[in-house]
Amino acid sequence: MTGNDAPPHPRFPLLAAQQRMWAQGAAAPADPAHNCGAYVEIRGDLDPVLLERALHTALAGTEALRVRFGQDHSFPWQCVVPADEAPLPRHDLSGRTGPADAAAAWMAERLDEGSDPRSGPPYEHALLTLGERHHLLFLRHHRVVADTYSRHQYLRRVAEVYTALAAGSDVPGSRAGTLTQLVGEEMAYQHSGQAARDEAYWREVLAAPYPETGPAGRDGAAAVRPLRAAARLPDEVVAALLGTAREARTRWSAVLIAALAAHLGERAGTDDVVLGLMVAGRLTRAALNTPANLANELPLRLRTPAPARTAGPAGPAGRAGRAGRAGADDAFAALVGQVSERVGGALRHQRHRFGSPDAPAGHGHGYGGPGRTSVNILSFERGLRFGDCVTTLRTLAAGPADGLRLNVSGDPQAGRGLTLEFAAGPGVCTAGELAGRLEEFTESLRRYAAAPLRGTPAPVRGTPARSVSASPVTASPVPAPSVSAPAGAS
Repeated sequence: MTGNDAPPHPRFPLLAAQQRMWAQGAAAPADPAHNCGAYVEIRGDLDPVLLERALHTALAGTEALRVRFGQDHSFPWQCVVPADEAPLPRHDLSGRTGPADAAAAWMAERLDEGSDPRSGPPYEHALLTLGERHHLLFLRHHRVVADTYSRHQYLRRVAEVYTALAAGSDVPGSRAGTLTQLVGEEMAYQHSGQAARDEAYWREVLAAPYPETGPAGRDGAAAVRPLRAAARLPDEVVAALLGTAREARTRWSAVLIAALAAHLGERAGTDDVVLGLMVAGRLTRAALNTPANLANELPLRLRTPAPARTAGPAGPAGRAGRAGRAGADDAFAALVGQVSERVGGALRHQRHRFGSPDAPAGHGHGYGGPGRTSVNILSFERGLRFGDCVTTLRTLAAGPADGLRLNVSGDPQAGRGLTLEFAAGPGVCTAGELAGRLEEFTESLRRYAAAPLRGTPAPVRGTPARSVSASPVTASPVPAPSVSAPAGAS
C-alpha cells in the first residue's frame, strides 16, 4: 500500500483496532470481504429530500466515514477529507415483480463490490423504494473505518437530524468528537497506570494454556470466502431466556453466553472453554459519542459443566449420569453467575489490545487462532425514529470473522425478539456445516434456557445436526436465505 495518491490533508496514526485490520487486509484492501452493511426499513411518509439533507449533516459530523488511508514505508496513516454532498442515489423498485427480492439482490451485489479506502469514499448510501410508503435506506462501509456500534451511532444521528427537519425544529448539535481526539486518548492510555493494571489482569487470565473449543471437523471442502447462517430465535426460546435471566438476576446475554460455553464444552468434550467476547472498547465520553473503529475482542475463560457428569442415556450409564447431575446441582446456575462475574471483569479491562507487540504472555494458548469461537452481543441495535415513520434496522454484513462468530442482534425486552447469526471465516467450514452448527446451538439454547437453574439439562447426544429445527430468518421485507455468502461466492 502506498499513500502517494492521498489528498493533502493532515495525517495522523490509525487507532489500535484499525491497525490490526489494516495489517490483516494489507494484501487486498479492496476485497469485498471487508464490507460491512445494513439497511433501515422505513414505512411511512418519508421525504427523500429531507433524508438527503440529514445524511449530509450527519456525514459532516462523522469523520470516520470521511477518511482516506495511506502508508509510508511500514507506517499506515489516515486523514480526514471534506464531506461529500453528492445526491443520494435513489432506486425505485416498486414496479418490479417482487420488489423485496429485487432489493435483496441489489444490496447483495453492492456488498460484493469492494472499495479501496486509500483512494475513494469508504462508504455508500442508497435509498431503495419498494412501494408508495415503503423504503430501505442502505449503508455499506469498509470495516476499517467503523465498527457496528459506530454504524448504529451514525444512523441514529441521521434519524435524529431527519426527525428535526421533518418537524421544522432546530437540528440538535452533534455530540461526536474527532478522530484525532480518540487517537490522543489511546496514546495517553498506553502510558497510563490503567494500561498497566489491564495488562496485569490479562496476564493472570491467560497464565495457563487452554484447549481449542472452536469449529472442528468438516464434511467437505471448506469455503474460501466468509459464510453466514442466520435464524430468528423462536419466541418461546426468547421468553425462556428472559425468564431464566430474571431468576438468576442477571442479563439475558449472560444466560445466552453460558449456554454457548456449555454447548461448546459438550461438543469438544471439555469443561475448560474459552470464548472470544466482542466489546465496544469504549470507556470515555468521547469514545462513546464518536463513530470510529474501537471494537475489541477479549478472551472469556469459563469452567463449564463437565460433559461426563451431564450426559448419559437410560440404563447403568444413564444412572451414573443422573447421579453425576444430582451431585452437580446448580451447575448451569453457577456457570451463569461465572459468566456475569467474568464479563464484568473483562469489561473493566476492555481497552487492552491483543495481538499487539505488548500483548501479555500466554496469549495464543488456544486463543486467537482460526479455531476460536467468539460471541458478539449487539444489544445496542434498537429502533430508530425517522419522524413518524416505523423503522427496523437490519444488519447485512459485519465483515470477515477470523474463526466462528456468533452475532446476536435484537431487543427482546422491547418485544423485538432475537436473531442468531453464525459467521465463519474463510477455510473454517462448509455452508452445510455452518447451518448445522446454528441448528445445534439453537436446540442447546432451547434446553438450557428452559431448564430450572437448580440443575443442568442433559445434552442431546448423537442427534444429527440437520434434524434440529431452527426458524429461518425472515429479514422482512428483504428475504434472506438461511445460509449466505457474498454474491458470487460459494
